[in-house]
Amino acid sequence: MRLQINNFLEIRRWWQWLLAPIVIITILFGWKYYWISFSVPLVMLINMLSLLFKRGRFVCGNLCPRGAFFDKILQPFSQKRKIPLFLRDRKFRLIVLTMLFGFFIFQAIRPPYTAEHFGHLFWMMCTVTTLLGVLLGVFFSHRSWCAFCPIGTLINLAGKNDKILTIDKDACISCKLCEKVCPLNIGIIKDRDQEFLTDKDCIKCGECVSICPKKALK
Repeated sequence: MRLQINNFLEIRRWWQWLLAPIVIITILFGWKYYWISFSVPLVMLINMLSLLFKRGRFVCGNLCPRGAFFDKILQPFSQKRKIPLFLRDRKFRLIVLTMLFGFFIFQAIRPPYTAEHFGHLFWMMCTVTTLLGVLLGVFFSHRSWCAFCPIGTLINLAGKNDKILTIDKDACISCKLCEKVCPLNIGIIKDRDQEFLTDKDCIKCGECVSICPKKALK
């Protein structure tokens, strides 16, 4: 089991180094070459497709270019403080979801109805939200944006999850090392007696499983 998770993490880390530059390229050049910015809706679509495969927020943790950017580029500069609780609050998340999608729809229905117009719109939304994510990531956890990302919120609300983190309560010693490495500051130990994680925001990065000294997590 430990060998499997280590192999998974190794593959994930290399894959993230390939994904992270997509965000940088999109922000730096998307304003000029609008077609580059269509990587944004493509990533959103891939995330939403995870609903069909009932994998929860697996894409957020392993295949999202912005998540990879936060993990590989931003993390060394992060103060690694706890994510403020209000960012994880459902009402706040729904407000952010409504505002961003409302803004997009408002801009999308305005002429001109061209690919360039939509490309610039995707670029603007990607740039603004990424800059916000960087600001939060520096002062708090590097994945703070992921706590209230609109797509992540949708998956949290509507997604089924067939791959749940399980907890061996007999092996667990409540050392909380798993919680310390969780990029979303998820409380894992509170679910020890239930023997599975109830928080649907788990991005399945595998860091908690890897660090557990008693191999209590799977």
